[in-house]
Amino acid sequence: MTEQTAAQAASFNLPVFSLTKRGTIAHARDINALDKKAPVFMKKDWLVMLDILANKKEIPCSRNTLICFKNAARDAYDKAEETDKPQLAGIAAKISCFLEAVDKKGLSGILRDDGILFSEKTELPPFLSNTEKERFRHIYEAGAKEQMAVAERAAYYPARER
Repeated sequence: MTEQTAAQAASFNLPVFSLTKRGTIAHARDINALDKKAPVFMKKDWLVMLDILANKKEIPCSRNTLICFKNAARDAYDKAEETDKPQLAGIAAKISCFLEAVDKKGLSGILRDDGILFSEKTELPPFLSNTEKERFRHIYEAGAKEQMAVAERAAYYPARER
């Protein structure tokens, strides 16, 4: 990762990692304080997010849709098994970080209009990894089935006999 890319990531407050003196990889809080020769790393999904933010690419989700996705991931986190919790927390963190960067830099033009809500096939943000997308589709389909079961109940109230 180049210094320019690392500086862009820092401007959007995205996580960047660097080698420490002990030889481990750790979160780099201040890019300018790093040694110029030290390699800087960023996870692939976060690089996709940085590319979207830096180049102002549109994404197929509205702000409200992203907030719903974030809340669904947080709700699923409470009910999930211990092995699934890190992935769900990562989904919520990525969406939160993306929305904060959009607000901070005034990039709401890259989001789809809020008038276009959920379609039959929901499109997930491109900065989520394939495994996160699969996990989230599973969560969303389970929630849709639950909502459908509630919606199919008849609102029938028998008349009271007096």
